[in-house]
Amino acid sequence: MKMRRNFVYIVLALLSLLTACSDNENVLDTQIGQAKIPMRFSLGDLVNMTTRGTGEELGYTTFEPGQSVGVFVMYERDLDSLREGSDYHNISYYYDNVECRIDESGNLHPKSIEEMFYPMGLDSKIAVFAYAPYDSTMTRKRLLNSQDTIFVSSNQSIIRETQNNDLILGTPLQGNPLLRPAIDGTSGSFPTASIKLNFRHQRSRVVLNVTLDGGSEFMDGKDFLLIDTMYVYAENVPMCAPSGCKLDDTMNNFAPADILQNDTMLMACFTDIDLLNTQKKTFTSIGIVLPSNAPVELSFRIEFVTAQKRSKVRRKAVVPVMFERGASLNFKTTISESMTEEDDESTDYDEVPVVPDTPGIPA
Repeated sequence: MKMRRNFVYIVLALLSLLTACSDNENVLDTQIGQAKIPMRFSLGDLVNMTTRGTGEELGYTTFEPGQSVGVFVMYERDLDSLREGSDYHNISYYYDNVECRIDESGNLHPKSIEEMFYPMGLDSKIAVFAYAPYDSTMTRKRLLNSQDTIFVSSNQSIIRETQNNDLILGTPLQGNPLLRPAIDGTSGSFPTASIKLNFRHQRSRVVLNVTLDGGSEFMDGKDFLLIDTMYVYAENVPMCAPSGCKLDDTMNNFAPADILQNDTMLMACFTDIDLLNTQKKTFTSIGIVLPSNAPVELSFRIEFVTAQKRSKVRRKAVVPVMFERGASLNFKTTISESMTEEDDESTDYDEVPVVPDTPGIPA
């Protein structure tokens, strides 16, 4: 009888051990799958994260706490479908255009949900993309599908319109697709480090400084000149890519499109300009264009509307220029000659060396 009781105790002890092992495995499964391990994202050091897309003056500024970026998370298979131009209809895991607020440390916090989580499958690879400036109408297909037409606005005389064209795309520094980060086990069951996103400007910027020289023939003998409106156009710039821009082989950023259409873009519109014959006034125009895969014969057209007439001058670059992805090309010209309606083929042009993006913008 005693031996039977001992046998029963032994069996119960073994069952208890087996149950404990099973419980531990269940706990581990719960931590990985059912506990929804959170994904946390970071832009890095805001001080060094310089951008041209957030400042009202369109100069080089930094991301500021409280600004928003959009975040997309999807399975690798969905990313492949988007890249191929097809739709994956059995989507079981994704986050679409989640608006995230940037805090003082550069971390991202979703605004409409508490957190974003890794997928249930342990072997599932995911792709993460973030972008700025935030657009509530942005879709994965619009952002990433190479079959969609990608373009910039033909009228960027409004600062907000220019900012909205200046797309900044970020992906994890380790590239896409990625697996769930390893948990070191020393600080709990969740990852302690945020996924750092590498932001890069996808489009090019062109800047033209126009100086009106009132102490020259420009005044046409007048002591005072009132210009109702001055329009500044960039001509023959890449604005539309029918084949779209596509992700490069590393899936980190966009590569230039295969086909680029050139067009004319209104960069700026200045009104009510008054000028004395001893004055010089400089006006800065900024426009965002697509990167070019070949040199572009860039030119600018400046039109003046006064009470007496409408006149224009054209300034053409002395050599073709390349619009590199993320680069900023700066030019200047001085208008000193008198203008007539026939002054539309002037080719004198003062060119400033190309000014690259500041070191804070990833190369």
